[in-house]
Amino acid sequence: MTKAKIGTLCAAVTIAASALLAPPSAQAATVSITSHYDTAAGTFDKSKYLNANEGGYLTHTSLNWLPEAYDGFAGAGLRMVTITHLPNENFYNVVTKGKDDLLYDFSRLDRVVLPLVRHGMTPVMEIGFTPQALGGADRTQGFNNAIPNDNRRWKSVVQNLVQHYADLGYRGWYWEVWNEPSAPNFWKDADVSTYDLMYQATAEGVRAGDPSAKVGGPVVHAPNLAFTNSFLAFLKDNPAVPLDFLSFHEYGGAFDTQGTMAALQNAGRGGTPIFVTEWNSTANMANGPGTSTDINAAYVARQINRAVGKPELAKIFFFSPKEGLTPSQLFNGDLGIMTVDNHRKATYNAVKLYDLMQPTILSTSGTGTDEPVGAIATKDPATGKVTILAWNDQNAATNLTLTLDHLPGTSNLKVTQYLVDATHGNYYADFAAGTRGWDVGPRENADPQESRIVAPTQAFTRTLNLGASAVVAYVLEPTGDAVTDAAQVGPTPIAIGSRDLAFGRPVTSSSSVENWGWSRAALTDGLNHTFPRADNGPAVNGWASAGYPDANHTEWAYVDLGSSMHVDSVKLFPRDDKDCEGYGFPGTVQIQGSNDPNAGWTTLSTSNFAQPLPQPATAQVFSVSGSHRYIRAVGSNLALGCPGVADTNHYFQLAEMQVYGSANQAVSSTVSASSSIQDWGWSTAFVNDGTESTGGAAHGWSSQWGVSTDHPEWIQLDLGSARTISRVDLFPRDDAGNEGKGFPVDVSIQTSPDCATFTTVASRTGQANPGGFRQTLGFAPVNARCVRVYASHLQRLPENGFYLFQLGEIKLYN
Repeated sequence: MTKAKIGTLCAAVTIAASALLAPPSAQAATVSITSHYDTAAGTFDKSKYLNANEGGYLTHTSLNWLPEAYDGFAGAGLRMVTITHLPNENFYNVVTKGKDDLLYDFSRLDRVVLPLVRHGMTPVMEIGFTPQALGGADRTQGFNNAIPNDNRRWKSVVQNLVQHYADLGYRGWYWEVWNEPSAPNFWKDADVSTYDLMYQATAEGVRAGDPSAKVGGPVVHAPNLAFTNSFLAFLKDNPAVPLDFLSFHEYGGAFDTQGTMAALQNAGRGGTPIFVTEWNSTANMANGPGTSTDINAAYVARQINRAVGKPELAKIFFFSPKEGLTPSQLFNGDLGIMTVDNHRKATYNAVKLYDLMQPTILSTSGTGTDEPVGAIATKDPATGKVTILAWNDQNAATNLTLTLDHLPGTSNLKVTQYLVDATHGNYYADFAAGTRGWDVGPRENADPQESRIVAPTQAFTRTLNLGASAVVAYVLEPTGDAVTDAAQVGPTPIAIGSRDLAFGRPVTSSSSVENWGWSRAALTDGLNHTFPRADNGPAVNGWASAGYPDANHTEWAYVDLGSSMHVDSVKLFPRDDKDCEGYGFPGTVQIQGSNDPNAGWTTLSTSNFAQPLPQPATAQVFSVSGSHRYIRAVGSNLALGCPGVADTNHYFQLAEMQVYGSANQAVSSTVSASSSIQDWGWSTAFVNDGTESTGGAAHGWSSQWGVSTDHPEWIQLDLGSARTISRVDLFPRDDAGNEGKGFPVDVSIQTSPDCATFTTVASRTGQANPGGFRQTLGFAPVNARCVRVYASHLQRLPENGFYLFQLGEIKLYN
């Protein structure tokens, strides 16, 4: 499907006529939007719009995979997450057939559901598909479309499922009945009446397990009114069958609820809340890493606003919170707000900006309700805090003027700007540049781009050129702080964490299974779990040694880091697909290091482990030290293979191997510069002394004083020999009153293997005063002896008009 163009609903906008006619791919004319601080236009309820559907990807065969992202889900502001595929054997094995009756085991499902609740989110439980005990086919035959063969027993299964959580104190949850029964691949029988009877049995089971629970359906896609009308006709003839919400899925649409509302009214169910429990720009999710999701961020911002203007929509659920369709790609286009390996995508940051919204929607002047460029403004009446969010959902930049009028004008305002576009708040920018292995990419977070205190005003205005498919937000809040003379970035950007030095590096092993998703290369592919099945693309498990009938063997695998690096920890991730979790991890593991594998190895750590590893099988961390190019994991007392597939051999099996080191490579390097002040606390010697702050006697480095014209300056670090570098941290001035002064407007990182020929590996242009906050530039790992920080456009100091390049510290990391 093509990407739908969903427009502004809750806030009217003033837009030039030429902009109304401009196609999505064309540059729009200047757009002006004015919101009114003193006029309320409704309520913004985050619990309606900030929800997602996890989708039931086969990656869930690792029960650890989804829960590890729950911190991220909560950080985006998600309130509810749909959990699917509950009763059948895809993931949770809740119900099995015993000798005389059905047997229940909720432990696997609890591992996914209960941590979600503990993170402050509420699950929506989707009841589908059929377990083998009630006629579902086994996994080799495909069982999603099987129909329960006994609705009486099916009702009992549902009742036990719902009552399990009610007994734990979780009552009043939403229970959705099936997934797209209007699609033949999810429902075997073309006769809608078979779904009607199954729904009735399910609803009765839900209410028997928890009388306060909410039950609904029919979860059609498109929406399919023919199926819905037939279902509602059944409910009209059976008024005792509950319908607490009507749900459907819609991709690329405009939340078409008119037919659904009419159908509900005709069936005597008018006023029933409507849920869209899956939505996205397209249902074709297999577009792979070639699609930058800064495109989908603007669509998401625009579409959520469309939902705000439809009061009949009680809840919407983005599909999906975490991509899992093609795990081997690490990036699945517009699918998911987080990647398969837990990076925050641009879509994530668009959702997070909506979490900054205040409870009262403000009216906005002008006309037009379905424009590619739009905005929504909200206010907290108690504090006077305002959030304005705007988007440009088209393929070219546009000039945008945002105005908030009728402000009280009685206090200073703190103004903070956030931006999501091709290079801000967009992990795809890091991914496409080859910046891999970091816990958090340098451009991944929607860190503030501006923070300043402005004088009291009755009309706040910002004019900017908003990039293609971009989202911008301004947060205004009254403050007693003094007015600032320049914009500063703040609060402190989120730390980008550590880099896995082993990511993507070559692996050598004593033996290796090169089939069924196992390979040497998979040991360092960035996937920490074993995925023996995938919805699209190959299975991805990890590395497995040869198998033996007994445990008395030794196997090993080592990674080449490319150069000798300081290391401080090694993580080994065991096999963790649900049928085989904890198996294949040896009883004894040694971590060894070397700078020449032919000359021998040094043992850095040794540990013994229970067999099999207890569930959940989590990363095993080994503390190590020293500088090594090669890191080897050696396993003895090999572990039994997976009993779930009747494997009686013994192996060393790992989902992933990670190596970490935190040494700052800039220490002890030789520093040179285009110019320098060697007095008043400034010196080239102070820029790599480990002191980040400029508040003491040793400030850092400064270019020459007294130059009143803009000009280039640079500072260079010679490491003495080639080392792997993938991140440069620049620390601006942070001494009181001078925060961020002297930090360049345009700056680039250049590297050289010989200190003669330099290549630009990262750059930043149009940098506002960053305050005293660290600025990180990341790039694909390079071998470099010299690293140069080159400023082509300097900041002009307002007090004297001089152009300077000043830094408190430079740090370099592997």
